[in-house]
Amino acid sequence: MAPCNRFSRSKSTSVTPKRKSAASISRKKMALERRSSEIGRTWPFKHASGIFDAVGKGDLETVKELLKNVGPGVRDYTFSGTLLHAAAAIDQREMVSFLLKLISPNVLDEDSDTPVHLAATNGHTEVVKILLADKEMNPDIINDDSYTYKDLLSKSLFDAVLRADEDKAKEFLDLGADPDREFQSARDLGIKTTRQLASTMCNDTLNYMFQNVNDHRCPPHVDKALKVSAKGREAHVAKLFGPMRFKVQPARRQVQGHDVYSTISKGHVCIFHYGSFRGRPDLELTASEKDAYNYVSVFSQMGYTTEVHSNLTAKETKEALDKIKASMSENISGIIFIICSHSFTNDIFLTSDMETVPTAWLINYFNYPQCRQLRYKPKLFIFDYCLGFYRDGIKAMPNSMFYDPMRIQEPHFDNLCLYSSNCAFKAQTKDGSVFATYLCRTLADHAHNLEINKLYKKLVNKCSVSSLYAVPYLHSIGFDRRFYFHPGLAL
Repeated sequence: MAPCNRFSRSKSTSVTPKRKSAASISRKKMALERRSSEIGRTWPFKHASGIFDAVGKGDLETVKELLKNVGPGVRDYTFSGTLLHAAAAIDQREMVSFLLKLISPNVLDEDSDTPVHLAATNGHTEVVKILLADKEMNPDIINDDSYTYKDLLSKSLFDAVLRADEDKAKEFLDLGADPDREFQSARDLGIKTTRQLASTMCNDTLNYMFQNVNDHRCPPHVDKALKVSAKGREAHVAKLFGPMRFKVQPARRQVQGHDVYSTISKGHVCIFHYGSFRGRPDLELTASEKDAYNYVSVFSQMGYTTEVHSNLTAKETKEALDKIKASMSENISGIIFIICSHSFTNDIFLTSDMETVPTAWLINYFNYPQCRQLRYKPKLFIFDYCLGFYRDGIKAMPNSMFYDPMRIQEPHFDNLCLYSSNCAFKAQTKDGSVFATYLCRTLADHAHNLEINKLYKKLVNKCSVSSLYAVPYLHSIGFDRRFYFHPGLAL
């Protein structure tokens, strides 16, 4: 099948090239080397055109051979799309299935279109099915025109009804196309929706088909049972865990600026603690509940809403994270995740059913485009791990419900990860882990006037009293502004 116009290459007119100085060539070479640090944005130019041509022809063997030279992160220079974008746009099903092993279905081109956006635009329903079947696929991503793939499928549905193509219309409906979506092309015909078009055309088959489609969308279910609001927080925390141990110093001024994350409107803190593990009483973390209490005490005093989840299985963890994302408001200023469990290399954490969850998956799950509500907003991940004590039974691969970390993903921004230790370390008391206690004490005493990097230095100084070697470490992933907790300040 011939490629669609979006991927066609125009031939440039022949001109006599100007002679370039050695200094000019050197400068351009240095600029290219700097750009190559952005994964997937640059590639060996002599191979890039050939591999996209091979995708257009459906030549899978040639694509596999050229991938050895360019890698799966190669982008088309005309629209900054990946190989998966190109294959999806021109209905190359076998190619799409192969490329999904290497490239995430949530990667974006320059218009913030995912591969399923392009497949839906061109009416390639089989490709849409292949992409939607991927366990990592996020169907709610919107492009720069604020369209989801279903919005674009609805436009394809309108075109199918206009052609009286009943079979194709049914395929679009089965994939979520909305017959009540309004389009400019419909208004040009004196109507508003696809449903009205079918009625105007007196097509009984389509009219009957649309009768079974409900145009009302149910709002996402919000589970508020475990949420603790800032209002009345002291009484709630005291009821759950007893009197609060830490008294947070309130901030007296607000730090603002283009280089500062806005936190005056507080965000949300999600605490997942795992203290018991199926069939392994030797791994029990008896102080994890006290740690959760300490975190709730401090963050609720600072004005954050908090949410506690205890001893969940891997499936329950995924379901809880799904609910958190579904209930998230567009106005949220940021989010903080605190994970208390066993780990082996800081790359995974253990759930109560002895399954492993990759920390990279959690970070990716709440980054754009997976979670558009948190775009440009700070995301803090605090990993309070008992590190290195669970070695036996570690799975080579994470639970199958989590993504393949080897695939090309979108780059992450505005993430800050705090790990409890850089080497094997286990220090617990009856009142909680050493890391949790020192972190809460540091936040209570200094969060009112210190930026988070300075808070980290205070925390390291406290933790070094317990161990000279096992100290917390901070890892920034595109966290390019200053961050203040501003405890006690609110709009």
